[in-house]
Amino acid sequence: MQKEAYESDLVRSCVSEFSGFLLFKELSRRLFKASRPELGRLLQLMARDEARHAGFPNRAQVSGRHRHGDIFNMLIRCWPELRQGLRGRLLSRFFLWSVFLTHRLTVCERDSFYTLLGIDPARFDAEVMRQTNRTARRAFPYVFTFEGNRYVELRDQLVDTFRQMQALREQPATPGRFLKNLGLKLRFARLLVHQFCQPIEATGVQLEGIA
Repeated sequence: MQKEAYESDLVRSCVSEFSGFLLFKELSRRLFKASRPELGRLLQLMARDEARHAGFPNRAQVSGRHRHGDIFNMLIRCWPELRQGLRGRLLSRFFLWSVFLTHRLTVCERDSFYTLLGIDPARFDAEVMRQTNRTARRAFPYVFTFEGNRYVELRDQLVDTFRQMQALREQPATPGRFLKNLGLKLRFARLLVHQFCQPIEATGVQLEGIA
């Protein structure tokens, strides 16, 4: 069981990083084609790093690699108009919401691996959310607030619904399973919308761009 959990996490991690490499590589190619060599080179470097992440030598190179969060921070700060008004609110809300959701569902699928390492999956995810929110304050005009609202509670409900949907796949295909799966999907969608609309707070980040 321990061996399976470790191998599963290793394969998932490598596949995830390699898919990131393909995405950044394609974006780099298109930017070069669009006569934007400076951005094309930047995405090319990010693609290189994603390829390194997918390999075992990445740990030895950790000190000399680009930090992707810092790169995205710089890109966003280069276009102040992205962070102003309604557009800034929607960008901040959607980016952080999608990052938090994706991370939590990924952790959910790897619960056995984190447990194997002696890490509580829910507490680990909560810490990632707090750290990400703190880092996001340097680039985004708004971030989610976790105190005094239902964001974390809704996260747990989403995970519970997601697990029920996964468990249902193992059952024989019957009309009853179809109806139950439909109900779970509708509940999942409702929770997503509710969580997306949770309160955000202004960060006071400067909008003039890079000084």
